[in-house]
This record gives sequence, C-alpha cells and structure tokens, in this order.
Amino acid sequence: MNKLKIAFTIFLLFVLAAVLSAEDRQWPDDPKRISGAFGGFRDFRFSEGLAFLSEGQRAKAWSDGEVIWTTDGESRIGSVPDQPFVAIRHDDGFRSVYKGIDPRPDLDRQVSAGEWLGYAEGNEWMFSILDVERSRIVDPLSMLPSRVGLSRLTIGRVELVRAGSRTSLAEGMTIKSGRWTLSIEIPFSLGDALRNELSLYWVGELLGRIRFVSLSESPNGVLLEVPEERTLETMYDDQGRILFPDLMLNAGRGTLELRVSDELGRVTTQNWNIVVQ
Repeated sequence: MNKLKIAFTIFLLFVLAAVLSAEDRQWPDDPKRISGAFGGFRDFRFSEGLAFLSEGQRAKAWSDGEVIWTTDGESRIGSVPDQPFVAIRHDDGFRSVYKGIDPRPDLDRQVSAGEWLGYAEGNEWMFSILDVERSRIVDPLSMLPSRVGLSRLTIGRVELVRAGSRTSLAEGMTIKSGRWTLSIEIPFSLGDALRNELSLYWVGELLGRIRFVSLSESPNGVLLEVPEERTLETMYDDQGRILFPDLMLNAGRGTLELRVSDELGRVTTQNWNIVVQ
C-alpha cells in the first residue's frame, strides 16, 4: 500500500509540474500576427514553425530557459548563422528557436517566459520548437495557449489529377476508375484558424488522413509525420496545394467527403456525389 501511495504521489507531482510548465509558456508574438502555419509549403520546403509578420515588434521568450545561441556577434555555441537568430534551451527537453529576430544587446544568458529577446526584422520571422529527446520539430500550436476569436477556415478549389491533367471536382460528375491524386487549396488570411488535420472518405471508408504534428529528418530529407511519413514532393504540388496521392477509386456510385479540422477543433466538411466508371 505504501508503494502505491508513493507511486500515486509521484504521478501527481509529475502532472502538477507539467501543468505549471504549460502555464509558464507564452506566445512569443501577438498570435493575431500569424502569417504561416507549421508544416506548410514555404520556399519549396516545409515550414518548420509558425511565421509572424515582422513590423519591428519585440519577440518574447516562449518559456524560461538558457540562451545558447545568438547572432549578436558573440555566439554562445558553434558558428554564427547568416540571419538574425536566437535559440533557447529549456529544462523540459525542448529548445525554442527565433529566426529573423535581432537580439537585444543586453540579452542575459538566463531568460524568463515573456522576457523580450529582440526585434523582428524583414517581412516575417519564424518561431520553432525542437523536441530534443525525440529529435523532431513539433507544431508550436500544440505547445502554446489556445487562440480565440478566429474565423473558420474555408476549403478552396479541389481537383482530381491524373496523367498531367486536372479536373475540378464537381457534384454529380463522372470519372474513370483507377488511381487519382486529389489536390486541395485551403486559403488563409490573418485572423483565420489554422488547419491541423485533413481526412478523406469514399462511401464512408477512410482513404487517407493528414495531421500536421511534427517534422523529422531522414536520409531522404525532412519528412512530415501525417501519421505515415511524407516527403514535401508527395505532400504538396509546386503551387503549395495539399495532395492526397495515389487514391484508388473503384467503379461505383458514392460520396467523396473531405473533412478539415482547425486548431479549435472545428470541422469543415465538403461532399461530392460522383460516379466512377
């Protein structure tokens, strides 16, 4: 019984520590300034964090930690990268990275959550979180306080692609059976909620699911875990449209359903009744 009580006490302390740690985490910038989502298509590569509009504002530390790298001419570790840059090591196994931030000259080694680090430069700056223990970059939205008052996302143009031809998906259309790629546009503007999961169904059967959770490196480059690993080329076309590749549609009549959930858990659904011959 004593062992059980000790184990339960340890568990409660662990949960309490996790809750307190989460409460200490703060937005590094105004959440209304977000201009790009984690895992998005950016400069022909995956976006490794959240992009914020830069207007010379102050960026803040996400959580308590130790500054281990800056580009103020006095790098704490390694070589100095080309762009303004601040990296912070946190006790819970994470590192936060602030690309495009010109560090303040009097920045101390130890910083507290919410302490300002420097000024945003250029048109945008990028905030990323690295999970050191799992060697992956995680979606900052999962590690930050929830945003509120966001507009519901919308689904843009959806197309069927095969053999280089593109056809807009339309209600009542007839297509040939076989393998297709579905191309999806999701428009975004300031104040919109960010997408975090897409799922596709054919006559009620799940064809595929994409979750924007983390990025990892492999010999084949950076991969998005969705939950199966996907390369940039199988995730996006050259216009940044999201892809569901290699879908097998057998002959029949049914409903193709696309569901897109946002960061607040709201789901936007679009259906097409089609005939496959």
